[in-house]
Parts: sequence; structure tokens; C-alpha cells
Amino acid sequence: MIMFPPIVYKIGNVIKYSMMVLCTALVLAVTIFGALVCWDLRDIPDLAYLEHYHHGSPIEIYDRNDKLVLTVNPGVKHRVVPLSQVSSQMTQAVVAVEDRQFFEHAGVSFIGVTRAMLVNIRAGRMVEGGSTITQQLVKNLFHEGEKRTLIRKLSETALAFMIECRYSKWQILQAYLNEIYFGNGAWGVEQAAMTYFGKHACALTLPEAAFIAGLIKSPSILGNPNNRIDALKRQKQVLGLMSENGYITPGQYEYAMMTPLRFAGKGTTNDTAPFDKYPYFISYVLEVVKTLLPDEGDTTRIGRGVRVYTTLDQDAQKIAEATIQKGIERAPRGIDEGAIVACSVSNGAVRALVGGAGDFWKSQWNCATNPHTAGSSFKPFVYLAAFINGALDSESFLDDTKLEVPQIGGTTYMPKNYDGKFLGKVTVRQALYQSRNVCAVKVARQIGMQPIIAAAQDAGIKSQLQPNLSLALGSAAVTPLEMAGAYGTLARGGVAVEPWMVRMITSLDGRAILHKYDPYLHRVFDPACVLELNSILEDVVTKGTGVAAKLKDRTVAGKTGTSDNSTDLWFVGFTTDMVTAVWAGNKNHSMAIGKKVTGGTVAAAIFHDFNQNYYKVHKLAPGEVVAKSSNSKSKSDFEVTAPMKAAKKAPPRAAASQKQWAPGTREQFQQESPPELKALPLPQLQPESGTSQNSHPAADVASSPAPAPSPKAEPVLTDGKGGLRATAGALALPVVAHPKRPAQPRKTLNKNRRAYQTTYPGGRRPGQSASHPAGGVVVRSERGLREFRWR
Repeated sequence: MIMFPPIVYKIGNVIKYSMMVLCTALVLAVTIFGALVCWDLRDIPDLAYLEHYHHGSPIEIYDRNDKLVLTVNPGVKHRVVPLSQVSSQMTQAVVAVEDRQFFEHAGVSFIGVTRAMLVNIRAGRMVEGGSTITQQLVKNLFHEGEKRTLIRKLSETALAFMIECRYSKWQILQAYLNEIYFGNGAWGVEQAAMTYFGKHACALTLPEAAFIAGLIKSPSILGNPNNRIDALKRQKQVLGLMSENGYITPGQYEYAMMTPLRFAGKGTTNDTAPFDKYPYFISYVLEVVKTLLPDEGDTTRIGRGVRVYTTLDQDAQKIAEATIQKGIERAPRGIDEGAIVACSVSNGAVRALVGGAGDFWKSQWNCATNPHTAGSSFKPFVYLAAFINGALDSESFLDDTKLEVPQIGGTTYMPKNYDGKFLGKVTVRQALYQSRNVCAVKVARQIGMQPIIAAAQDAGIKSQLQPNLSLALGSAAVTPLEMAGAYGTLARGGVAVEPWMVRMITSLDGRAILHKYDPYLHRVFDPACVLELNSILEDVVTKGTGVAAKLKDRTVAGKTGTSDNSTDLWFVGFTTDMVTAVWAGNKNHSMAIGKKVTGGTVAAAIFHDFNQNYYKVHKLAPGEVVAKSSNSKSKSDFEVTAPMKAAKKAPPRAAASQKQWAPGTREQFQQESPPELKALPLPQLQPESGTSQNSHPAADVASSPAPAPSPKAEPVLTDGKGGLRATAGALALPVVAHPKRPAQPRKTLNKNRRAYQTTYPGGRRPGQSASHPAGGVVVRSERGLREFRWR
């Protein structure tokens, strides 16, 4: 027996145990990766989809009453053809450039993967992918747009094996050629042939087929006409690969290299507008749908078509489109575009959206969802911030006098009023309804820019706001859709909800893809402050800059806006049930020509015409935007909703229950509210027209999910007698009088704004003139008020 030194045995043991650890780690890694892949494949798509493949299945759009509006066919620029109607040179070119071993492998080419790995290592970057045609088809059909990970790659490999076992190479190649994107808006080989050469795929020549096949690598770049030289270089590479793999002879190669290409001119593809009914509203709905569907991850059902249930009011949309067209036609020269967004006050549902006066398909530019300079329509948020912070009330005095603010660099900022005059002492009410610019800037200097930005953002403005003094005059660019949402918060007495358009999405066979939408309403402002602001916005319409928006049979509150040189004209206002944002201007931001071209003369008139015609069709009872207990407009006379009053007396809320209640529902209120609030009755929630009594979406949110719920209409607050509530709070409880002021001054900490504020007896501050109207600062925004807001 041969004896080895001890060191040899030690080395042998180390090697043995190392191999055991390595094998164990390898087995664990394989097991873990296998488990992850199996988990990723837990919802295996129905591969039978390839047997009846058709890209761009119809999308059915329904209105608020579940009536079919139209069917959108996204396949207008996508024609599916059988492989027999594709030239053989086209299929050969694609196989040569994308997967030369397509007819040899079983879904995955290990030679191709190895080759791509070596090429990428040699280049030091990702140059070649190594995916087979089958893997690319899997990615496009089932995993399009998803993050590329190792697990996802392994899942694609498994699906590719499944497809290869089930279908022939020709079936796979046919689906691939009809599915992939060739740039310039062309999906599928048939549409690519029509787009680039104005002919069918069966008529493509060798040079044309090589050109189209070369676009697959980078369709968005190579398909751009400005990058035609790069695309032609790629074409020559494809011809070389075809020659190397024996698809063409050297003579054919030389002939194709020397043959010039004749591209199709504009208008040869016979393209038509995908739809001509309500294009601004429907096109934006489709954008929203694109953002919602990927979260479901079920691209197979989406690919087969969906039903989208929207909040569209077809009567309101027709009126909005006609009103914009007529309003822009009679507008001064230089005003050639306009937009209207109308939302329900009760829940923020978008009823109508028009983003232009002309043909949408000529420019495909939606003015309703693109930003424009806000002008004075932003001022209400300046004064709202001042009310919230207790710095001012509606009867406080401001100095409408010349203001000079030194700037960095030695310049001076000097805001001017529209009329070029100064009025001296004016009240806050007068400063706002007459839209005095200097006063707004002085208020901004007094309270700071951050509270103003916070108030605007809490109301619903999402655009970027710079903390500059000019923001007080509306220097920020916002969209009409945002402004409708922000003013909707004012109309609801401080309850915010983001404007929304999609109620539910189902497959064509009725299976739910996106369950019914439950709008998230939450209180962001003290109603006393908002109602005081709303009373001033009423004055804007009755005796201020927005008199052109006044309606005969109902109260309107709103604000005009005019940017420098009258390039952007605004009026945003609301009644008790509808908030409407109107913008007018032009895309080039050029100056409007004419005298007194303002939001009060152009946009307010459009607002008036739209609402006047809307209420002729919708017979709704008028009501007051601001509920008042007397004719006085003192702050103490404004009514305050019961939840706010009760919250001041309520004890700290107990720990949150583990039960998750639907936001804004009776169940949540009864389970989470303090005793003072539970004793008060809730407003009645009635379904909208065209739906049954039990179709309110909040009524069964907490129940077990149904496999195929029917579309539900969004809730509307009523007074129980068929009419809408006349108060400003959409989720407000019954209105009660404001509590009396304390006998002594009381200082409270406003934690939300990080500032102290004081309530004085008699409504006057120390040293305040006795002639100043009563109605001092009301304590608001205390921590307790925020604790018991609607969520």
C-alpha cells in the first residue's frame, strides 16, 4: 500500500468537500431558478392564440350609461396576411438576418447564444441578442414592454419550447412576420410593404425585402426617413447574409446591390383616421388604458380585444365640441385653438373633453391634456393659502400700490395691473374678483411661496411649480384637465379627487381585466376657508372679470386668466354639479390681435355657451355654490360641514382596524369614525342614470371579487329627493352652523403649515380699525381636523 504524505490527504479532503459544496450549490441554484421560472409561468398564456392570431383586436368604448360609443380597431396600420401572401425572398431575408438556424433548432439556438456572447464580449457592450425568431415572438406576444431579467429570459425559453412542440415552423414564421414592428407606424410585413414601397408583401423584390428585413434590428431609428442612409447600409448587410447562407446567388447579390430603391410617397398607404367620433376624448382614454393594462400582465386577453367602460357623457361631449368650434371661429385673430374639460363635481368623473377646434388627426395634438400658462386663473390658490394660514380673510385690506422687488443681478421685479392703474386700499375680496396683480404678489410675499405651492398641489395640480413671485400671477404651465380637477376640489368644499375617465375594463367575453374604479376622495382643506374663497369666486362672475360666464338660472363661481400678450386665455368655473375648464389660444404662443382679448371675453363666453346648452339637455335643479346662513359674507356666516365640527371635539382615534374598508364608503365611515360622527346621518348615494339601484361601485367593494362583475356607474350625491345637494362638499355630512368664537384669544399650532395662528374675540385683531367688518380668523387646519378626514 502506497503511503502519501499527510498534506496530500488534506488536499484530497479539501477538494472532496469543495466539490460537495459546489455540487450542492449548483443543485440549489438549479432548484431555485427552476422554482422561479415555474412561478413566472404560473399563468401560462393560452398558446392556442397563435392558431387564430390577429393583431389589433377591437377595443369597444362604452359611455357612462354602458352604451357602445364606437369600436376602435388599432389594426388600421396593421394588416395580417397568411404566409402564402408574403414573397419567398421576404421570408428568406428575415430568416437570414434574424435566425439563420431557425429551421434546425427547437426554439432555442445554443450556438446562436454562444456566438452572441462572444461577439458582445469582444465588443465590450451588447451588440447581438442571440434570441431566436420563436423567442422574439414569445416576447412580443406575451412579455412586451416588461423588464428584461434572467428569470424572464428563462421563461421565454420555456414558452419557446412549448410553441415549437405544438406548431410548425411555418406557423411560427407567419405569426412572427405579422406581429413585429417595422418602424414608421407599420406593424406586420404587409403594412411595412405598403408604408415603404406602396405595394403588397407578395410583390416585394429582393432589394425591397432586404431593406424591410433590415429594419427589424432597430425599427424606430432605421424606419425614420431622416436615417435612410443607415437603413440602406443595413440593407446591404442583409443581402450579404442572404448570399452567405445560400439564399441568393452571387449574380442576384450583385444585381440587388446595384438596384436603387423607390420609396412610396406620402398618401400612398391609404391610411385613414382610426376613428372620427369624439377623437380627443377617445384618444386620451386609449392612452389611459395603455397605462392601466400592463399592470394586469394579461396581454393575451388584451390582444384579443377589450371593452372599456368610460365616464363619457355623449350629450356633453357633443355640446363641448360644437361650442369650441363656434367659440374659436368668432374669437379674435390669433386665437385658433381651444379646449374644454368638464368634470362631475360629485366624484371627479370626466364628462367631456375636447382638445382642439380642428381635425385632431392632422396634428394629433390635444390641448386639453397639454400645459399652457395659467395666468390669473392660478390666483385662487394664492388666497386660499393665505386663508388656511390665517394671514388674511376676505375682508382684510391690501395695498394696491406700486411694488418694486429687487432681484439677484441688480434687476427689479415690478408687477403691473392689467389696467395699468392702482386703486390704493382694497379688500381681499375686491383684489381677487377684480384680479389685481400687485395685490396677489404682495400676498405671496407675505405668506411665502411654499404654502401656495402646497395648496395648489393639494388641490390637484401636478405640473411643476417654481417658487417665484411670478407664480402668484400664474407663470406656471398647467393643463386644462389639471385645472378642472383643482377647481373641483374647491367646488367640493375642500375634498380632492383626481379626474378619471375609465370605470372598468373587461375582455370581450366579459371577464374583468381591471375591476371597477373607486374614486379616492379625501379632504385636503378646511371647508370654512374654501367656502369663503368660493364666495369671492362667485363675485368674479357677478361683478368681476368673469361676468360673461354668468348663467341665468344658476350660480356660477370661477376665475378668469390671461397670460402675457394674451397668448393663453382661461376661464375655470363650476356650478353645484359641474366644473368646467376652458382654455383658448394657439399652438405657436403668438400674440392675439385685438382689443381686450382676455379670458373674460373669450374663454368665459365659451364657458357660458357650453353650460347653457348643457343644462338645456340635463334638467338639473339649480343650487348655490356656497351655502350661507345669511346675506353677510363674513367668515363666521359660512356653514361648516359636520365632520369638521365633530372632529374638533372627538377623542384621539383608536388604532386602525386590520379590516381595510373601501375609501369613502358607509362601511368605512361606520367602522373608523369617532362617536360624534357616527351619530350623524350619511348623505344618500344614488346610482347615475342608466344603472340600477344596486350598481353603486362602493357598495360591494369589500365583498369577495366576482369573476365577471358588470360595469358600474360612479356614485352621485343627492338630497334624497332626486336633486343634487346644494352644498359644496361632495362627501360632506349635513351642514350645521359655524361654532361661536371663543371669548378669549386662543393660539393653536398649525402643524400642517408649521405655524401658529390666533383666534381673537369679536373677530378683530389688536389694533384693527373698528370700521373693519367683523369676521376674524377662524382656527382651522388643526391636527385633529386632519385626523378624521375622508380617506
